[in-house]
Formats: sequence, structure tokens, C-alpha cells
Amino acid sequence: KVVASPQIISGLKHVDDPKVRAQKLLEHLTTELHVPKPNHGLPWAVGKTLVFFKLPAFERIKFARLELLVKSATQIQTAWRRRVQMGKYKALRLFTRHVQAILRSKLARSDLMRQRQEGAAVKAQSLARQFLARKRYHAFLKKVIKIQAWRKGIIGRRFAKEYKKVTSATRIQSSWKRWRVRRVYKALRQAVYVAQERWRISHAKTAMKKLKQEAKEVGALMAKSQKAQEQATSLRKRNEELEAVQLQLQSEKKSLQHRVKELEEALEKLRTQMDEVKSQAEEAAKLAADSSKMIVETESLKSMSQSLEDKNTQIAQVQAELSSLKSASAEQQE
Repeated sequence: KVVASPQIISGLKHVDDPKVRAQKLLEHLTTELHVPKPNHGLPWAVGKTLVFFKLPAFERIKFARLELLVKSATQIQTAWRRRVQMGKYKALRLFTRHVQAILRSKLARSDLMRQRQEGAAVKAQSLARQFLARKRYHAFLKKVIKIQAWRKGIIGRRFAKEYKKVTSATRIQSSWKRWRVRRVYKALRQAVYVAQERWRISHAKTAMKKLKQEAKEVGALMAKSQKAQEQATSLRKRNEELEAVQLQLQSEKKSLQHRVKELEEALEKLRTQMDEVKSQAEEAAKLAADSSKMIVETESLKSMSQSLEDKNTQIAQVQAELSSLKSASAEQQE
């Protein structure tokens, strides 16, 4: 540290001439330190290598320098004492923290042992209560299972009787419906055959009448011959169109036959599945009749009856589609 202000010193660093720098610095010190002015001249003089002071100016600067040295020494002493005291404080704080940690660990271990003892006692009590509760629960559960088994056996045997009645009724209804549908189908087919025969006979009679009328008209033979030629050409075109239609119908017939085969195979599969379901139902009914072997659940019997009804509806749909395809193929053949 120096006596002059740091701003002035930093500003004088840029001055190259040392004499001018010294003069400006001394001017600043005279104003800063309130150096008394002598009666004649200045209180200082700057030479080439030295600076000359008068006694009042020299003493004022010397006292300012001593004051600065005292302040600096006190600051250094305070910093050193602070450092020594901080070291002592840190050592004392470390010691107290270590003692606190030892005491807290001891308290924590004692608390942990107490909590473990309490937890062990609670666990032993809970295990004993759990054992007694489980024993009571198993005894009650055995009684409930016996009651449920007795009740389910009664319900299963009752449902088996009803299920036999329902299955026999469904068989009778299906056979009766099949017989009625077959009777209607035969009557409809016979009526179609009769209608076709009558229409063909009437069409042949009208054609015969026209031919007889044309044979009687001799005068118009030439015109009719020309007309017949035109009709022949038109018939030839019609024949070609019919041949193309016949080829198309043959291809459709093949596709229909393939579809009929697929439907017959699907019908066979459904019948086999239905037979399997029926056999399972019969086995379930037999098992339900024998209460000593096992108890049939009501939900399984309901699902089996529902599956039987679904299979019956699927078979009816397939039969209807098969009959429609057969009728379509018969009309194409005609």
C-alpha cells in the first residue's frame, strides 16, 4: 500500500517522463496531506535522480507513512489472529460434532434394540392370533364346502332331469320342422314341373298354329322366304349369343357345384361337431345322475345347451343355402 490514492497512481503509470510523474505525484500529496506552504518557493523540489523536501513537508509525509504502516500491521495482525481463532473454532466444532455423533449413535442403537424387541413381541402375538384365526377359518370353510356340495348336488340332478326333457323336445321339434319343410319343397318342385310342361305345350301349340297359317298362305312364300333368311341370320346370331351364354352358365355351374361341395363338407363338419356336443351332453347327464362321482355345474350345462342350439341354427342355414344352390343349378340346366 502507498500513501497516495490508487486512482492517481494508475493514472500516472501512462506518463513516460519520471520527473513529470514525480511532480504530479507530489502535487497530489500536498493537496491530499495538507502540506503547509513555506513563505518562499515550494515545500519540495524534483531533481534529476532525487527529490528534496523541506522539513514540514518531510515530517508530514513521514507521519502519513508511519500511520499507513501501523494500519497495515494491525490488519495483518487481525488476519493472523482470525486465522488462529478459526483453526481453534474448527477443531472445537469437529470435536463437538464427533461427541454428538457418538452420543446419537448410542441413542440410536438403544432405540433400535427397543424397537426390535417390541417388533418381535408384536410379530409373535400376530403369529399366534393368525394361527388361531386360520384354524377357525379352516373349520368354518369345511362346513361351508359340505353345505355347498349338498346343495349343488340337488340342483345338478334337478337340472339334468330338465335338460333331458329339453333335449328330447328339441329333437322332436327339429324332426317335425324338417318333415314340414321337405313336404313343402316337394310340393313346390312338383308344381314347378307341371307349370313348365304346360307352358311348353302352349308354346308348341301356338308355334304349330302359326306354321299351319303360313302353309296356307301360298302367295306370300317369297316374302316369307326372305323373311326366313333374315330370321336365319338373326337366329344364327342368337345361336352364337346362346352358345356364349351357355359357356358362361357352364362356368357358373362349376362354381356352384364347387360351392355345393364346400357346403356339404361344412354340413358334415357341423353334424360331427353336433354329435360330439350331444355325446358330451349325454356324458354330463350321466355324471349328473351319479351324485357320488362328481357334481355338474349349472353354468356348464347352460353353455352346452346354448352350443347345441347354435349348431342347430347353423345346420338349418347351411341346408337352406344348399337347397337354394341346388335349385339354381337345376334352373341353369333347364
